Amino acid sequence: MGTMYRMKVRMAIWASDFVVSPMGDCTGPVKYSINRAGDAPNVDSTGIVLTCADTGTLVVEIWAYDGAGNSDFCETYILVQDNMNLCGTYR
Repeated sequence: MGTMYRMKVRMAIWASDFVVSPMGDCTGPVKYSINRAGDAPNVDSTGIVLTCADTGTLVVEIWAYDGAGNSDFCETYILVQDNMNLCGTYR
């Protein structure tokens, strides 16, 4: 029972949640991706799913890619909390 309940407590976070001013350049629109710090970046990874296992401070990278193949990232964090005690002891 605990494993099934824990799997249902999830939240999606999108790279676009962190982009205040979307940009374009002479190569076209800039694409954004998100990944956990330390994971390999993937231009198609526009979101990640957080679970009870992520409770605490989660460091993420927000990547930007232009049409010429250039890319760069910034690092930030997400403070994952269980304010409604949905995770209980099933972390």
